[in-house]
Amino acid sequence: LRESDEHAPVVRYFCTEKDKQFHYIAIELCSATLQEYVESPNFDRRSLDPVSLLRQTMSGLAHLHSLSI
Repeated sequence: LRESDEHAPVVRYFCTEKDKQFHYIAIELCSATLQEYVESPNFDRRSLDPVSLLRQTMSGLAHLHSLSI
């Protein structure tokens, strides 16, 4: 996960902690999810058009695949 931090469209990973029952992962807080963008009628889409959203998503996915993630 740390290797993926360098790419802008990929959510940043900060650290991991573990106890007897859980594994905690600290990642960057995002302003919205893809599901909210697509399904929520109240979501403000003016700041990100569908084509830009798809480009960023595919760019991030290609980066993760290049790292075998």
